[in-house]
Amino acid sequence: MVVFVWLLTPALGWTQPDIRAGKPVLEFIRVSPDGRRFVQSGSGAEFRPWGFNYDHDATNRLLETY
Repeated sequence: MVVFVWLLTPALGWTQPDIRAGKPVLEFIRVSPDGRRFVQSGSGAEFRPWGFNYDHDATNRLLETY
């Protein structure tokens, strides 16, 4: 049993975000208080989306639904 837990321990760590590797923690994006731009919820830094593809089919279903 001890050997099983010892072998399983690294696998459990692989499912966790690797903050120690210097990877930034992602923040939620929200509309700014003035309603004119997007900002990151924690830091308030401006978020400018670009390069997004948004599409729909003939029945107006959005891309993420089909």
